[in-house]
Amino acid sequence: MGKILEVDLSEGKWGNKEVDQESLFNYIGARGLGIKLLIDTTYQGIDPLSPANPLIFMTGPYNGTGIFSAFFNVTTKAPLTGISASSHCGGKWGPRLKRAGFDGILCRGAAPHPCYLFIEEGRSKGKPAFIRTRCSSAGLKPQRSSYSINRGGVK
Repeated sequence: MGKILEVDLSEGKWGNKEVDQESLFNYIGARGLGIKLLIDTTYQGIDPLSPANPLIFMTGPYNGTGIFSAFFNVTTKAPLTGISASSHCGGKWGPRLKRAGFDGILCRGAAPHPCYLFIEEGRSKGKPAFIRTRCSSAGLKPQRSSYSINRGGVK
């Protein structure tokens, strides 16, 4: 555990970031690590709606084990309250992210055009996309999943 994919949509750059063992021990689980990353990568007074406010997707230590393994967490600074917000999500996406070699994704910035991030076997690459009214994983091969932001998350 501890490999995070750090994505900057504004710059079109991404890279891997290792989480230190002390943080893994002190902030156990997806929510704890998500909030720790939020604190470490933002500053006091950051506008929740600014591109600098990250959207952090984290898996926990149980992802992919068969015990409470389908849940992952999304953390950010909430526009309504101005404090951290965490949402637990279920399904196949979290375990598949873990099996692809990542424990989380820290995503910030605003892409100048629609795009998507493709992750497979520890590798990632950004690709241009087109806007459509409905996103699905219908065209994906078996054992692949998609996670999308609808038009409400696009400027």
